[in-house]
Amino acid sequence: MTMIRAAVLVQPGAFEMREFPRPTVGDDDGLLRLEACGVCGTDYEIYAGEMTRSYGGSAPYRFPMILGHEPVGIIEEIGPAAAKRWGVAPGDRVVVRNWRQCSRCPSCLSGKPERCTNLGGLGLTAIDVAPAVWGAYATHMYLPPAARVFPISPRVSVRAASTFNALACGFEWSVFLPQLKPGQHIAILGPGQRGLASVLAARSSGAGKVIVTGLAADQHKLDLARHLGADLAINVERDDPVALVRQITGGGADVVVDTTPVAVQPVQQGLDMVRRGGTLILAGIKGATRTFPFASDTIIEKALTVKGAYGASDEAVRSAIRLIESDAYPADRLVTDVFTIDQAKQAVESLGRHTRGKGTINVAIVPK
Repeated sequence: MTMIRAAVLVQPGAFEMREFPRPTVGDDDGLLRLEACGVCGTDYEIYAGEMTRSYGGSAPYRFPMILGHEPVGIIEEIGPAAAKRWGVAPGDRVVVRNWRQCSRCPSCLSGKPERCTNLGGLGLTAIDVAPAVWGAYATHMYLPPAARVFPISPRVSVRAASTFNALACGFEWSVFLPQLKPGQHIAILGPGQRGLASVLAARSSGAGKVIVTGLAADQHKLDLARHLGADLAINVERDDPVALVRQITGGGADVVVDTTPVAVQPVQQGLDMVRRGGTLILAGIKGATRTFPFASDTIIEKALTVKGAYGASDEAVRSAIRLIESDAYPADRLVTDVFTIDQAKQAVESLGRHTRGKGTINVAIVPK
C-alpha cells in the first residue's frame, strides 16, 4: 500500500514530515490526490499560536494536525454515492471548500452551509480523528461525505486553480454581500490576497470605479492592483484616501470593503468614504483585544448598511471557478511563491512577519 506523506503541525511553530496509511474509501466518500493547496492567513495564525480556536468556535484546535484547507487535486478514488452527489468521477480535477457541513442545522437546511453551526474543518482537524489525513499539506487528502467538492477544468494551470478560495472570498465580500450592481463604485481597503481578489471580482462583475488602498510597504501590491483592473491605488501614508475616494466617485463609494488585518483605522476611513445609503463590509480580522474608537452616529446619519463577512458561499466558489476558467483575468498573478510540503514551515512563514516586505502575496504548496 502506498503511504500518504504529509507535513504535520505537531505544535505551534513545529512541522514534522510523517506517513499515513491510505484510508479505505466507501460508498459515500473519496480520496483526493493533491496538486496544490493555497496557504491561508489562518494557517499562519495557527502555526504562530495566534489563533487557538476557530472563529466563533468554543473548542480549541488540537495538535498534531495537517494544515491546508484550499486544495486543488485529482479524484483518485470515490464511492458511487459520493460521485453522484458531487458530479465527479475518478480522474476529474476538483477544488474543495474548507468546511464540511453538518447538513442538519438551520443554516445548512436553508442552503447556507458556510454558516453551519456545527462546522468541521478540513485542514483544521487533529490527526487522532480517523482517518487522520484531513489537511492538504500532503500528497493525498480524505474527502468525507459532507465535503464540498467542485469540478474545475484541467485546462487551467494549477497555479491559477489554487487561487479559487481567495477569489471566492473576493466575490462574496465585494459582490454578493453588498449586492454590488454594475456601474457602482467600490473601495477596497487593503491590497492583500483577499483585497486583490476583490479587485478581480468587482471588475469582472461590472463595477464602476474600483479603488484600492494600502501602505507604502504595499507598493508592489498596489501596482498589481492596477494591473488587475483597479482604477486607482492609494498609498494612505502619502495621500488622504477619504478625500481621493470622494473625489473620484463624486461624493463617496457605493461599497467599501475593509480587508485589512489588525488595523482599526480603516474602519473609520470606510465609514467616512462610503456614500450616504452605501454599504460597508467588514472582512479584516482585528483580534479580540482591538477596540474601535469611531463615531457610531455616522452609521445612523448616513443610513449605512454594515455587514460582517465570514468566508464564502458555494455561489461565490462557482463564480471564482468561472473567472479562473475564462482566462479573461490573470488570476495566477496572485500567486507569488510556490513551496513543496517538505517546505511547509517556509511556506507558512512567508505569509507572516518573518518575510514581511519581500513581495509575498499568495502562496501555494505542492506535493513535490
